[in-house]
Amino acid sequence: MIQANISTVKSRFSSYLDQVKGGEQVVISDRTHPIAMLIPYERATGSEQWAARLATLSRSGRIAPARTRKSKLVIVPVDPDKSMSLTAALLKERREGR
Repeated sequence: MIQANISTVKSRFSSYLDQVKGGEQVVISDRTHPIAMLIPYERATGSEQWAARLATLSRSGRIAPARTRKSKLVIVPVDPDKSMSLTAALLKERREGR
């Protein structure tokens, strides 16, 4: 594993990419704090690989599952009324709280 500062990577980016192509990993640091890693690209062969990678990242604390709020709002479609304009139908829905 190679460690390099941002300025060094910026000035010699092509040479670091050549090393990554050869299988090396490059840790990029801002002064002494690692901030990024260049690793060889591996084509995904299946969903199992992605699931394993996500689980590893989650365990390490690098990613967290999305926090979603499940909506209990049920939207009932409006029956088309030929005598009502689109604007009037929209205003009617808003008045009804939909």
